[in-house]
Amino acid sequence: GVWIKKESNPTLRRNKIHHGYECGICVFESGLGVIEDNDIFCNATTGVLINSGSKPTVKGNRVYSCGTSGIEVTNEARDR
Repeated sequence: GVWIKKESNPTLRRNKIHHGYECGICVFESGLGVIEDNDIFCNATTGVLINSGSKPTVKGNRVYSCGTSGIEVTNEARDR
């Protein structure tokens, strides 16, 4: 999977993110970024996890067949 941490601000666009041992995309510790038009599937836990005050922009993704949830937003995180 992909981890975005410590105020990083990447753009992830038109990727296939699959078969990760944890989440497909994990955004922690005030991570930012644009997560757009990706296929995110068959990851062990969550497709997209947004946590710890992170604020990425998430739009137009196809998230399916992940272990626990498609998109999870926790601990003071939010979508921009």
